[in-house]
Amino acid sequence: MLDIFKILNVQGEFSCLRLDTGAATDLGNVYQLLQSEYQKSGDNLVILKAILKVFLLKLIKVKEQEFTGHDIHQKRVYDFLMLLESNYLHIRNTDFYAAKLDISSKRLNQILKEKLDKTGMQLIHDRLILETKRMIIHSEHTIKEIAF
Repeated sequence: MLDIFKILNVQGEFSCLRLDTGAATDLGNVYQLLQSEYQKSGDNLVILKAILKVFLLKLIKVKEQEFTGHDIHQKRVYDFLMLLESNYLHIRNTDFYAAKLDISSKRLNQILKEKLDKTGMQLIHDRLILETKRMIIHSEHTIKEIAF
């Protein structure tokens, strides 16, 4: 399953993507193909899903280049966010993430504060809160069960 929400939604805040001419052209072409297939009548759901997946993969590529194409700190922020997305349910301390990134917790917090204006713990808590909200809205569990 392609988790586009994980890549494009940074801590519950939607952001704009800066596109260079090549990326804009590529996305525009795929979008036109998607629109063309959508307007055709018939059973073309498989084709639509495949084209949409290509479109989303291209968006992911643009987002990754935006995060990693800048300085080393921007790449560390991106790596932290990807690690957080994979581990936030089980690991809730900054030391783990800092060790994975091969930097100290203090340095990780400095970088995160500089780039995102939040510390590692704030980002971990924000992600947990976002997931809790998602579970409250989209699951059959009671709030008591979710809190547990």
